[in-house]
Amino acid sequence: MAVLRRSRDGRTVSVGAYTLIGRYPSCDLVLSDSRVSGNHLLLLHDDTGWFIKPHLTTNATLLAGVPIPPGRRHPVENVGLSVQVGTPDEVWTWLDLSPPGPAATDAEDRLHVTKDRVLVLPNEQRPWGVVVSIGDQWFLQAGEDRVGLVDNQIVELDRQRFRLHLPKSLVGGSQRTAEANEAPPVALELVISANGDEILRSCLISVRDRRELRVRRHTHLLLELAEARVADANSDLAESERGWVDTNLLRRRLGLSAQQLYVQTFRARAQLEDAAPASRSLLEVRGEYGRRQLRLGIHQVSVRSNS
Repeated sequence: MAVLRRSRDGRTVSVGAYTLIGRYPSCDLVLSDSRVSGNHLLLLHDDTGWFIKPHLTTNATLLAGVPIPPGRRHPVENVGLSVQVGTPDEVWTWLDLSPPGPAATDAEDRLHVTKDRVLVLPNEQRPWGVVVSIGDQWFLQAGEDRVGLVDNQIVELDRQRFRLHLPKSLVGGSQRTAEANEAPPVALELVISANGDEILRSCLISVRDRRELRVRRHTHLLLELAEARVADANSDLAESERGWVDTNLLRRRLGLSAQQLYVQTFRARAQLEDAAPASRSLLEVRGEYGRRQLRLGIHQVSVRSNS
């Protein structure tokens, strides 16, 4: 997730994939200086990285001290670059260029970031809490407890205090919403080794394209859910009852604690969301504590051996 720090006071902010900066109250980052235009510039993220796009204004925008023309996208190529928004009092430095997601600073001002929009605190070895977005709201999942969050909120986990930096938009606001409404159905394909011990490939397939999914730890969770979908495909069960797997069974099969399973579930959901615009419904959950179940909300699933 991208994080910027203001030079004059050290203020840090996180930014989403479509972040408007300016003086108007409707901006995502509001700057009060009169030398900042109402809608001064956009920060954008796509598959190739971060960009700055200044609006047409009499107040200049400088990238690394060099004025950049409005109406065009200018790449932010490395950490440490500065952007001046209209005035020398509003110089911001890029501290991190990861894709959009949550971040946190601890009591020693160390920055904790994530590359997959799921922030685990205090760390991966001690996953006491998971910061995730569900719909347009941020939440902290700690065990069975889920609480809503706001930007700059301070939380305490494992006797450590963290200040959270939560972008308003992860995926570009209304542009992504329109795209999701038009999203075609998708199919999930997993390729495993001949002995079944290794996942070789994972991809989502639609009528538009075929997207490879990076094989990661949570892909084993997707494999378990995919195999349950395949097993129930020709059963007499109603569609609403096919493919559900008890979370306690998943924990035993995968060797995970309850909190580790939460982490992998959120990461699997984030990966699907990134790969397919309509993927908020592609990983489903039902039931209460102690009787919770997961399933893939994908009807077309295949698991094949690379033999």
